[in-house]
Amino acid sequence: MILKIYLFLSNFTLPIWWIFLRYRIKKGKEDPNRFVEKLGFITRKRPEGKILWFHALSLGESLALMTMLERLGKALPNAHFLITTSTYSSAKALEKIGLPPRVIHQYLPVDARQSVNSFLKHWKPSLAAVTEFDLWPRALTEVRKRNIPSILINCRITDRSFKKHWKNTNFISLVLALFDQYLTQEKTSRERLIALGAPAHLVQEIGPLKIGADPLPDLRVERIAFTKALGKRKIWLAASTHLLETPMLFDTHLLVCKKINGSLLVLIPRNINDSAQLQTIAKERSLNVVLRSSGHLPNVSTDIYIADTFGEMGLWYRVSAVTFIGHSLAVPGTILTGKNPFEALALGQMVLHGKNFRNFTKIYEMLLEKRASRAVLDSVELADVLCKILNDKKFRTPYLKAAKAIISEGDVSIKQTTKILSELILE
Repeated sequence: MILKIYLFLSNFTLPIWWIFLRYRIKKGKEDPNRFVEKLGFITRKRPEGKILWFHALSLGESLALMTMLERLGKALPNAHFLITTSTYSSAKALEKIGLPPRVIHQYLPVDARQSVNSFLKHWKPSLAAVTEFDLWPRALTEVRKRNIPSILINCRITDRSFKKHWKNTNFISLVLALFDQYLTQEKTSRERLIALGAPAHLVQEIGPLKIGADPLPDLRVERIAFTKALGKRKIWLAASTHLLETPMLFDTHLLVCKKINGSLLVLIPRNINDSAQLQTIAKERSLNVVLRSSGHLPNVSTDIYIADTFGEMGLWYRVSAVTFIGHSLAVPGTILTGKNPFEALALGQMVLHGKNFRNFTKIYEMLLEKRASRAVLDSVELADVLCKILNDKKFRTPYLKAAKAIISEGDVSIKQTTKILSELILE
């Protein structure tokens, strides 16, 4: 009944979506030049032949697809691939990084009947693949009506997501029934997917695509310029950081600087709109900050370089030897849940992180068990480990060796997913 009501209401929601998107444009959260794609207006010509549609919520999921799409492109040389995302930041980053051959990017249409039908009528996909757990009932319903094979891939159901959907099992089970197949990242997600109503015989545990994904692309010109500006200074990264972690990370840097004079922290916030607040926190500690978005490189007096730009993670992971993965420290009153470490590991980073990673529990437990990462409790411990790494390159060796072995194993997930998708399409 709930699904029927949702689908009925989606017949009339397009004007509401238009108002909402216009509001988000004013807030700088939508692409003013391309937001009409979300309303179902077409901005790209459809190429001839088969179109395989892959949806990823944001940049991280999109990048996890790239390696697989390149391989799928070799297996299906006459096919084109449509990748949709929902966020403005993901589109900007993909534009900067560049897409593989025969891959087209569009924004996902909002879940209103008119916009979804316009999208499907134009693109006529031969396959619909959704990553992680980003489910849109109207879109999936229209896909099923057109007899387009659909598959949920790289599925990961977090604690929070499972608890949310468990309250509406009847609704979510009907939505899940719109898929033909399901591929999960790990055993827990498989069990949760089945508990929510997915047929057990159609759910396979494959592994996360991110483990075996190709390294992020290099920005050679920018890297050379940054390295030149850096000189002989020692550098460490803090990536995907939460604003509330920042005081502890800045305190860490002060401790590092006491032992290693001239050290530089490159901070890559999860939310680039936090730049102004980050500057304030730094000033409270008499730390000199330069923003990447200002167009300036760090100089000898720069203590912290805030990388508040899109699509440059491949650059940052290549200029340092060690990265702290944020959203993982203990913050009073807030439970942080961890972020993906594999992009850093793939580029030879020694990965440090806090002890809060419940959205990535299995992943970090595996890394810790195999000694491929190092967990720290607080600023003092983080500073201590950083000084050991920065002063002794050999300290990293066993961690990097273990990480390399894990990355090599991750290639299997991509191969299996590619094989399953190829078979589904050929059927």
